[in-house]
Order: sequence, then structure tokens, then C-alpha cells
Amino acid sequence: QTLVPELTQKYHDEFVKQWKAFLAASRFAGYGEAGASADKIGKVVGGNSPLLMTFCVVREQTDDTVQDVQDTFAPARSLEDAGCREKLAGQASGLDKYADNLFSLGTCIAKVETATTPTDQDTQRKQCQEQVIDDNTAVSQLVAKNPGPPDVSGAVEGLLKAPIEILAGKAKGPPPSGAKDLCAGFKSLSAKFPNDGTMDDFQNIFQPGTGLLDKFAPPSDKAGPHYKGFWANADAIRKALYPPGSKSLQMAYTITALQSPGVNGFSLKVGSSNLNTFGSSKSLVWRGDAQETVDLAVGSQTGSKAGSFDIFQFVAAYGENGRLTPQGYTFDIRVAQTLGSQTTNSGKLNLNINAGAASELFESGALGKLGCIANVSQ
Repeated sequence: QTLVPELTQKYHDEFVKQWKAFLAASRFAGYGEAGASADKIGKVVGGNSPLLMTFCVVREQTDDTVQDVQDTFAPARSLEDAGCREKLAGQASGLDKYADNLFSLGTCIAKVETATTPTDQDTQRKQCQEQVIDDNTAVSQLVAKNPGPPDVSGAVEGLLKAPIEILAGKAKGPPPSGAKDLCAGFKSLSAKFPNDGTMDDFQNIFQPGTGLLDKFAPPSDKAGPHYKGFWANADAIRKALYPPGSKSLQMAYTITALQSPGVNGFSLKVGSSNLNTFGSSKSLVWRGDAQETVDLAVGSQTGSKAGSFDIFQFVAAYGENGRLTPQGYTFDIRVAQTLGSQTTNSGKLNLNINAGAASELFESGALGKLGCIANVSQ
């Protein structure tokens, strides 16, 4: 007799475990290859549908159990009446609204498929997407009326939402077109920038409105996180290159001469602006001027670059140990080895260029490191 309570509890625990496993393993099989027609939806929510028979079976098998077992499976039990097998599973009043919503969503999707213009399709898709949200919310509220343990409530909610989510996939429309042209443009420019690229190559990527970056903006409802991340980074660079509303390059940047042990003095001239004091900064604007030059003199050692990408070429040619930080791009210029022949001057001139998000362009291979992916949905 002393074993009876223990065995009873063991049976109780095993019974609950097995029926929880039954619910967790249950899956909605889908509408079939022909799609979710009204007839198919009718079979999903109609009498004795396989989906709703799942809840009927749980109801039947837990009818004669103790109260705490019935409470455990309340989310499933509440969806069916006693004797549901004889009365046709799915005919309980608690599922009427669910069935109506599913038929309505199916009708909405059908209108997407019959819309005659892309604009009409997009408008209808948005309506369907809003209905999907409402229908999923209604399911959550239905299950919450008779809550059970999270694993039971979650399993029941997942089963009821599965037919909705399959229809929701149709509301998302076709997969987005790829961004092969954009990635090809980045690859080509990366191989040439800054020494061999042309201003046309650069503008072809970044120019607002007409550049490839704008042409391949991520579709709001279809783009994947990787593409969104790449595009957002590239767009931040573009915004640092062009003022709002302008198609003309005007990258505002600041050059700061950091303390440079071993270097007694220097003169850095960019266009008509000159910087020659350690610890000081000069605010400049890069416009892609083909006539502009960057000239550096440290004692008798000199270095110079000219052309549309002069400042970028200057950093690429003479800069070493580049470090990209939120404060910009910091680099060293080894005076003797880089600017001239070996001399007793072994100092390094330390400079920082802060161009906001565009500071990234001063890093070697920056355009390739942005990581353009042609598959927009990734």
C-alpha cells in the first residue's frame, strides 16, 4: 500500500509527459502543391480535419483524468467540446473565429494573385500582411484564454499559427532581384581605388539618385540582415561623401597632426590649406578636384600626390600602421624611409584623418571589406 501513491504519481507524470510529447511532435502538413484554395482551407478547419483532430484526441484522452491534468492541457482541451469525435472535430464554437479568419486571409492572398498591376499587387500584399499580424494576434489571445504550461500553450499556438504562416509566405511576394551589378561595381572599383580608379567609376557607385547603391536599395520587406548591414554601411559612407540633397562630392574631413617624436617640424599642404603645427587640425573638403595636390615636406624630405583622389592616394602611398577607430583613420609616415633616402632622421609623422563614416575609405582594401553580397535576401 505504501507504494500506491508513488506509483500513482509516476503514472501521472508519465501520462502528462507522453501527451505533451504528442502535442510537441504534431505538425501541420501544409496545403499541398496546388496551394491554399478555399477548398483546401476548408479541409484544414472543417469537420475532423487532421489538424483539429489533434486537439480532439487530447480532449478525449484527458477527459477522465484528475483536474490538474485537465488544467495542464487546457489550451488544447478548450478548442474542442466533449464527444468531439462524434460531433465532428473543429465544430466547437471557440474555433469559429479562427476558421473565418483563415478563409478571409485565403481570399486576400487570392486577390494578390489576380491583381493586374505590380502596384495593385503591392497594395494587396500590404493588406494581407496586416491581416496576418491580426490573425496571429487573435490566435495568441485565443490560447491565452485557457492557459497551460508554456510548452503546452506554445505547442497549441504553433499548430494554430502554422496554416496562417504558410499563407503569410505568399503575402511576401516573389524573392527580390539580385544585386550582382552593384557587387560587380564594388569589386571593380575596389581593385582600382584609389590609384587607378576614375571619378566616373566612383560616382557610378555612390552618386545619390543615379548610382548603383541607390538602384539596389534593400527592399523593405524582403532584404535579409546581411544585405541590409552591407548596404547600411555603404550608405553611411555615401552620406559622408555628399551633403543632403546634393549630387556633388563634398566630403568634409579634418586632418590632425599628432605628437610625433623624432620629427622636429613639417608642412602639409592640401590645395591651398596648410598644416604645420603638432596638435593642431585643419578642416577641409574633398570635392574630387582633378587639379588639387597634397604636398608634404619634413625637413629636406618631400612627398606629393595630385589628382581627383589625391588625399586617398597620399595615404595609400605614404601611410603605414593604419588604425581605423571611431575617431577616424590614424597612420604613420616614416620620414626617411618613405619620403626619401636613408638618413639619420628616423622619426615618424603621426596623422589622423576624420571623415566620419567615409574614414573607412582610407583603409587599404576598404571597398572590398564592405562585403557586398548579390543575394539580397540573405
